[in-house]
Amino acid sequence: MDRDLLIDEFLEWSEKQQNYKKGYKGILKKDLLKRWDEHFFDNNLFDVNIDFIEDDIARIKEMVYNNNEAGWKAENAKYRKGAPQAILGNENYLKFLKEKKPVVEKTRNYYSYKTSKTSIDLASPDSIAEFEFDGIYQHENKTNIGDIIFFNQHGDKPAWPSGLSAICIVTAGPHSKGYDANKPNNFKVTLKPIIILPRVLSRKEFIGYFATYNISFIGPMIKNEQNQANAEISTLEAKNLVGILIDIFPELKEKFTSFFGDEFHIPNSNVIKEDYQYSNTILSSDIDPNPILDLHPKNLILYGAPGTGKSFEMNKRANEFFPNELLYKRVTFHSSYSYRNFVGSYKPKPLYKETELKIFNSDRVTINEHKVEPVIEYTFEPGPFLILYERALKNPEHNFLLLIEELNRANTTAVFGELFQLLDRNDNGDSEYPITLETSIHDYLRGRNITETEIKIPSNLYIWATMNNADQGVLPLDTAFKRRWSFEHLGINKSEAQIDGIYIKMPFLEGKPELKWNTFRRIINQKLLELGIHEDKLVGPFFLNKREITNQESVKNKLLLYLKEDVLRYKTGIFKSSLKTFSEIAEEYDKGNNIFDETLAFE
Repeated sequence: MDRDLLIDEFLEWSEKQQNYKKGYKGILKKDLLKRWDEHFFDNNLFDVNIDFIEDDIARIKEMVYNNNEAGWKAENAKYRKGAPQAILGNENYLKFLKEKKPVVEKTRNYYSYKTSKTSIDLASPDSIAEFEFDGIYQHENKTNIGDIIFFNQHGDKPAWPSGLSAICIVTAGPHSKGYDANKPNNFKVTLKPIIILPRVLSRKEFIGYFATYNISFIGPMIKNEQNQANAEISTLEAKNLVGILIDIFPELKEKFTSFFGDEFHIPNSNVIKEDYQYSNTILSSDIDPNPILDLHPKNLILYGAPGTGKSFEMNKRANEFFPNELLYKRVTFHSSYSYRNFVGSYKPKPLYKETELKIFNSDRVTINEHKVEPVIEYTFEPGPFLILYERALKNPEHNFLLLIEELNRANTTAVFGELFQLLDRNDNGDSEYPITLETSIHDYLRGRNITETEIKIPSNLYIWATMNNADQGVLPLDTAFKRRWSFEHLGINKSEAQIDGIYIKMPFLEGKPELKWNTFRRIINQKLLELGIHEDKLVGPFFLNKREITNQESVKNKLLLYLKEDVLRYKTGIFKSSLKTFSEIAEEYDKGNNIFDETLAFE
């Protein structure tokens, strides 16, 4: 409504007999009202939209009765009984406005708006200035002046805190449609802040307020949330949300009720009493941050021949860079290992309740004397990946390691599932592309105060693995999977110095000069290479441990069996050509005869 016209109507209303107050004679003038508005209220006193006058009445009432500026106090002190505030207060100007309230009100709509371009502080620096909100193409025909907007500021690593920051009102409906030639359906609305929250509320802070769980952009993130700038909120959801905001900010109750009314909000309280904020965080002061140089890859596969010390080397690095059991987990893949083991799944767990009934054991004969009845409950049990993912997110100052032994003994495509996409790391070490996990995993993470719909492997979570291409029963890794890893080959003789003084024991060597294990191993390996055997099947220094090297039976049943059955199989050249089977080799070995080919000289 025109500002001057509204002032004229108010002055006319004040002259009516039922409204006239003799004490205001000489004060209630247009120029004085305009001066008060300009000097003390930033020209907002007479900025009124008649269609939604209730909102403006609440706003003006807040300004008039809570203006603590020294100038306004001095202005009131100049007149008897604080006439300026009284003229603008409940018995005069505000009463006049209430009487102008239309007989039929429009239906108000409620929306949740999300922006990644700005924050409420930047959009409306003085907390009352109008601003344009763009990038919208939904609900054009339903959005009206006076609709309420719950303003959410988000973004990809924004300079402002993410979350719900303000409640605004639409002051200019959909306009400027097609302002973006590339998006002709996009339009703008103009918003004006009504209530600025004392602090920005992240989505995590709504955990336990179940009424928000389906409110887009506000409650804990739900799966498949629409990627739009606005989402409609039902009146019931809006009432619950206002009740929740009052529960979080009780000091704002009067402001909320002044604007929305006493009956609008629905009382809500957080039903989760435990504080999950630090759940799975490292609280021990004994665990110092463990920085790691960038030269160490995030995803690493260490491979080499059997016995080269891959597990030993990985264990050494884990203890060096992740020197506490909370900083790493070790898992061994096998043929039955699955996504459910690796990531997590619901599993049945027994609970017991007291009962007076007669309970039998599984044999249906023996009576259970404990007087408890089993009840099966299904709970989500996280796997090693999810446990370390949570720790890494909640402890960004620490680095964590997921160590996988025997990577290619399981079907890696099935074990990793959609996590395969996360192995692509950007220059910062985070996953390049996020993924959406299944609902059960999101529900678990949400209960652990992690509310993101899409997840990425953080830069402080390392995944290192060992594998051996030579073993039977291993599965090939596809090219796309391997491309996402750094590979490090552990040479066949790299660590042999650690067992340089160990001598191999075999019956035919008795009474002869001692033969070093490393010497024997190098001779065997050289012959295997001459026979065209791939390096992956050579004998590493740790193929046998120190005790086994000096035990004749271990040499026979482990080393010789491996050479005959796994490496040579149908080839000759290591053992005497007359020995066709392992049984024949073992028999000659036990007799103390030399079982090796004449071309192999161990002396």
